[in-house]
Amino acid sequence: MIEEKEVKVQEVSTQVSSHISKQLKKHFGKGPEACHCTINKDLNVVLIQVRNFMTPAEEIMVKKDEMHLAASYRSLLIKSIFDSTKTELSRMTGFNFQDILHDWSYETNKGVLLILGNTDSTIFTHTQKNIPFSTNVLENTVAEMYSSFHKPPSNIETFLVHPKIYLVRSDEVMFPLENLLQEKGHEELLTEYYSGITDSVRDHKELIERAISSEIEDIFFARDERNGKSYLIIILKDL
Repeated sequence: MIEEKEVKVQEVSTQVSSHISKQLKKHFGKGPEACHCTINKDLNVVLIQVRNFMTPAEEIMVKKDEMHLAASYRSLLIKSIFDSTKTELSRMTGFNFQDILHDWSYETNKGVLLILGNTDSTIFTHTQKNIPFSTNVLENTVAEMYSSFHKPPSNIETFLVHPKIYLVRSDEVMFPLENLLQEKGHEELLTEYYSGITDSVRDHKELIERAISSEIEDIFFARDERNGKSYLIIILKDL
């Protein structure tokens, strides 16, 4: 029975990967080289890893060191894709979605889409017994790291998405100024500010590796401005 469920999840993951890849090609005019989906129904999240996906327009922006423009361009299109496809994604996965978050490294040409299901306060309370390291050590490291560039989180929790993927959620991390910029619609300024934070997060990669006693393949940082949360996505190297 468990094997049947695992096969079903794998089939759905493949369908979602294919669907997202086609949507990216439709909206951006170019599809990714690789698109891999991980579904965690306990957390009600879908995580999609994308590799080698930059449009000619983004390449020009990156060459001119206009990273914030490239990020703003991508953000607008990603949100447009989500709005147009969330009904189909819900049909495929069996649960509804409330938002899509994303992060992209133009340096490595890799990125993630984090799709969050409709949740209540209990959704992220499943057991953490399968996490093979002290979450307190990691969360203290993250709190110390965050204190250098934004409001200290009121709460930090670590979740196992997949044996090689961890999600660290931080609550109430936005400064009043960030909330004001969000309310006034200054998305471009926020995008530029968050790009700097993302670079700072990646600079702390070795510190996080020591906290979890594992080598990290990729690390991403996604912000949920609407709910004042941030998500650190940690993807481990294959052994």
